Amino acid sequence: MSDRGLIILILTDNAAQFAEGIARPRAIVSWTRGRHDNDHDNVLRERHAPPGAVERMLRLIEELKDMAPQDSVVRRPKDRVMGVLIEDGKLLVLRMRDAVSGSSGRKWSLAGGTLEYGESIEACLKREMKEETGLDVTVGRLLYLCERLGDGDHVVHMTFLVRRKSGELRVGYEPEPGANEIVDARFVPVEALTALGFSERFQEIAASGFPDAGTYKGSIRTIGL
Repeated sequence: MSDRGLIILILTDNAAQFAEGIARPRAIVSWTRGRHDNDHDNVLRERHAPPGAVERMLRLIEELKDMAPQDSVVRRPKDRVMGVLIEDGKLLVLRMRDAVSGSSGRKWSLAGGTLEYGESIEACLKREMKEETGLDVTVGRLLYLCERLGDGDHVVHMTFLVRRKSGELRVGYEPEPGANEIVDARFVPVEALTALGFSERFQEIAASGFPDAGTYKGSIRTIGL
């Protein structure tokens, strides 16, 4: 081989999570092929990354992502799992610091969050309910499967009926950096949902006991969210 080359090996415990920007590599090892090395003996000179190389490589990867044409970046839908908990005719809702609906400015939302890689849907909803409300729940029937498309985002929403197993309601937290902060958690009469910014459509569906449960409803706007 007449030209010099550089091979970089990134060592990580979970390649999929590293590709998503979740996991950090354990080490970065580079090899250089000298000008006088040939294809027959395939001599490689190994150089372990010096201190700080991992951080520099991560910054370089982020810069390359920003430089890449938008249509060359592989994007995947996000899966969001939400829980409907109703006790004595009151629905559990959370008030967020910032609006959750750009069109209406609504700051109140159902409890729930993003499904993590390798996590079951049931485990995700139980974890999110515990983090955000302090309640341990059992996951019941699927109410609706919907999605939100637009503004460069694609989010698949799965909404389940849940029941309280144990625990006392409290204002929980969002562990993800930069997440929308939870500032209140309360049970609200279903007939008062519109006063919190929920649509009349969603209030009507909740008051009717979520008809057509277990079906795909297309856009999440179909159920008023």
